[in-house]
Amino acid sequence: MEKNYSLKEKNRIAYAKLIVLVTHENGYVEPYLIKLMQTKQTVVLMLVKIQAEEADFDEITERALQRRLAAEQ
Repeated sequence: MEKNYSLKEKNRIAYAKLIVLVTHENGYVEPYLIKLMQTKQTVVLMLVKIQAEEADFDEITERALQRRLAAEQ
């Protein structure tokens, strides 16, 4: 069962795994493994950006609602 890490922690873990792959003790890592970790890191970054945009949208919507309620009073 996977722990419930934040997206920032998942990104940090993916990057650490990428470093381990790149610095593999025998000096060679299959290129597909490096590409896989880079892809995972990219997906995590996209999710972080989407969540940030959603949070911004929610904040803007909340402020607009508060202004409307204040104007109605």
